[in-house]
Amino acid sequence: MTERGDAQEPTPRFTRRHAMELLGTAGVGAAAGQLWNAAPASAAPLDEAAAVQPAAVPPTEAVDASALDSSGGVVYGSLEVEAVPGTVDPDLPVGRGNSLTQTGIAIASTYPADDVPTGQDGTGRLSLYSYQRAHTNGYGETVRNFLMRKDAKAMTAWYMPSSGYDTDRDAVNGAWSAVAWTGAHYEADDHSGLHAHWELEIPDANGALQGRFEAPFADQTTGKIGVDKTNLMTNLADFTVRTHGTDTTGADIQQALRLSGPAGWEKPIEFGNTTDGTAKRWKIRATNGAESGSNAGTDLEVQRYNDAGTAIDQPLRIIRSTGQVAVGGLSGTSAGLTVTRASTSPAVTVTSTTANGQAVLAVTADSASAAYQARMSSDTINRFRIGADGRMEWGSGTATRDVTLYRSSADTLRTDDSLRVDGNVYLSTTSLGGGSGVIAVANAKVVPNAAPSGGGVLFVQNGALKYVGSSGTVTTIAPA
Repeated sequence: MTERGDAQEPTPRFTRRHAMELLGTAGVGAAAGQLWNAAPASAAPLDEAAAVQPAAVPPTEAVDASALDSSGGVVYGSLEVEAVPGTVDPDLPVGRGNSLTQTGIAIASTYPADDVPTGQDGTGRLSLYSYQRAHTNGYGETVRNFLMRKDAKAMTAWYMPSSGYDTDRDAVNGAWSAVAWTGAHYEADDHSGLHAHWELEIPDANGALQGRFEAPFADQTTGKIGVDKTNLMTNLADFTVRTHGTDTTGADIQQALRLSGPAGWEKPIEFGNTTDGTAKRWKIRATNGAESGSNAGTDLEVQRYNDAGTAIDQPLRIIRSTGQVAVGGLSGTSAGLTVTRASTSPAVTVTSTTANGQAVLAVTADSASAAYQARMSSDTINRFRIGADGRMEWGSGTATRDVTLYRSSADTLRTDDSLRVDGNVYLSTTSLGGGSGVIAVANAKVVPNAAPSGGGVLFVQNGALKYVGSSGTVTTIAPA
């Protein structure tokens, strides 16, 4: 072990003699860098005033780098631990794979349980204290990891016994498995490219550690360190936000996944084929429209993209100021709305709760446009159509529609085809005289006073059925 000082002003090495005076002759053993907090019942912490200052002791021989056993004390200056394998307490695990010997520093505890009745601390602990910002020369860094090779990893690992724990909650003897890794590395393990990220690794079902969450710290193509916007990514992982919790009083707390930003900036969720956003396919977003008052702006929108990742249109848009749902968005170039039902209940129901309300409004560009159409699944042509001008057409579903009913002029409803009535026909009256399958005709409001052109007029006057032909002659067909 060596004690490092300022580069311009060498300081004495931390020697075996320093360790002997600081820790006692029993403090230097064969185990590799092992610090124990065994805390004998009569032991008291070594205060700073009583601690030996290494600089005051002439340098002699270097301390044996294999071990430093201590029940307390202070080391002044930097401490270098050579990671040379050495023996270790056989009760302590040493890690994965071929790490069958201990390296570095082990901070262990001899306490046998999690809750010691007398209140002693039973945790091996490394406490680091900082009074500086990292803003100045990185002085606020309490732990520094240096990647000494292009493919090196600098990770912090968590282990648990591979066979779990016994009924006393103690580790079952045997192998230990890494259950979590976190740290950074630059090159991929197989040297196939750059990862250049900090990541969290979790073992898969076979025990192999797999990256699950990563934050790139460099351009993963060029390798240039530093990114203005990092792209946080998951792998072999789902992401769940628990939306319910309770506070310290037991009261319910609503929790949310929140996208926030100032007005005028969209708040998007994108769906794409690449991690860099160049092959977008869909976007759900709060729009970037200005919030100019009266709840305008920041509408909700679904946007679609072509194969090149270029926006096409917005099939769905919800206007924040009115709550109106616009299918087809602003441009109207999407294919529209299709409802598929496997039920006898209505596919679409419009319930108006206001008197004189409106259920459905069709706004078209011209009178030739269709307001409503219908067909059977086997039809090749829509068998029923209502035009924007009110014209109704019917057909067989396999040929051009051939039955019509429409407004031909003011106050006139017309059909170009035959009309069959299997019940009664009422003309300005509701009285059938007890009959059925009849034509009921009320007295004419205005009796014909001129000869009709190209035909005749049948009418009722004072209860008598009369006819006037094109010559102007009035004939009484049946008296009242």
